[in-house]
Amino acid sequence: MKSQLAVVLSLVFALGASAATMTIEVEGVRISVPIPKEYGSPAVIMPQALTLGESMTPLVNRLQLVLMSAADLKRARAGKDAQWDRYLMVQTNRKAEAMTFTESDFAKIRKGFVEGQATLVEQNKDAIQRQLAGAAPTISAATGSPVFSMKLGETLPLGVFANSNPNSIAFGSIVKYSMQSGGRTIESPVVVAIAIAAVRQKLMFFYVYSTYRTKADVDDVKQTTTAWLADIATANK
Repeated sequence: MKSQLAVVLSLVFALGASAATMTIEVEGVRISVPIPKEYGSPAVIMPQALTLGESMTPLVNRLQLVLMSAADLKRARAGKDAQWDRYLMVQTNRKAEAMTFTESDFAKIRKGFVEGQATLVEQNKDAIQRQLAGAAPTISAATGSPVFSMKLGETLPLGVFANSNPNSIAFGSIVKYSMQSGGRTIESPVVVAIAIAAVRQKLMFFYVYSTYRTKADVDDVKQTTTAWLADIATANK
């Protein structure tokens, strides 16, 4: 076991099936994470996805779970490269893992989250850039693309949403990534939702990513995040 945190499959995910759940153990507290429809775990089919997820996780956090779209899992089963156009991650903060967070504790975090969300990505731009630089070789290997460098470009805050539950909240952004790949520059805008939640008094971070093409992608990320948080709350009552 890599750490005291264990990720255990409680149900085997079948493509197209619903109501699959994975269990994450945080300092002895078991947290159920329902898998959203059209997503699944790549742990068996594409284990290198976990390496990629680790490379994109800040050192202060611990990666708990990576979920890929059903379409990418289908490509992986067929021996094709994943497109990584939609994926999810679950993380915990290493220092906070041993702590408990009551509703009043989380209310303070939530307040700071609301006040700072508009500039959160911009304030952490240097740290994100260092993370991208270190992750580029892993991304190249995982996607089969000759990626030599990655840079974080413009960010467009989309505001707070999924805030009806006092124990969770999310905000969205459109982030533009610039990749030097195969001798050419590729501009890739991505919709990112970052959600924080107190689940069984443990602080959890949930990330939803989608390639941005139209407003429908923004709507899909918000809907996926909102439904996922509601399912997680229900599963952990």
